[in-house]
Amino acid sequence: MKLNLNSLKKQFNSMCNPAKFYLVLTLVGVIAYIPTVFLRKHRSPVQFSVHVVLAIVWAVFLNWVCTLTKSNKLSWFLLLLPILLLVIFLVLFLVGGIAFVTLGGGNKKDGAEKDSEECTDCGNKLY
Repeated sequence: MKLNLNSLKKQFNSMCNPAKFYLVLTLVGVIAYIPTVFLRKHRSPVQFSVHVVLAIVWAVFLNWVCTLTKSNKLSWFLLLLPILLLVIFLVLFLVGGIAFVTLGGGNKKDGAEKDSEECTDCGNKLY
C-alpha cells in the first residue's frame, strides 16, 4: 500500500471543520507525545498506537456526524463537550471549596474548643 499524499490531502479537505480541527490538535499531541514514548521505558508504543487509532476513529465519527446531520453544530458540540464538562466541574469544585472554607468546614480547632467549653467538669473525671 503506497501512501499517496495527494489523496490524503483530498480526504482532509473533504472533512468537516470539527474533524479537521480535531485531527490537527491530535497531530500536535502525537508529535509532543513521541519523545515520552521512546525515551521513557514505562511508556509503551502500543499505547501510542492505540491513541493514534482512536484519534482517527473519532475524527471519522465526527465527519460522519457532520455528513449525517448536514450541519457542523452537533459535531462541534461533541468535540467541545469534554472541555465544557471539565470547565463546569472545575467551577463547581472551586465554588464548593470556597464555600467549605468560608463557612468554616473542616476547622477542627473550633470544634475542639466547643467540646471543652461544654464539658465543665471533664478535668475532674478519671477515665
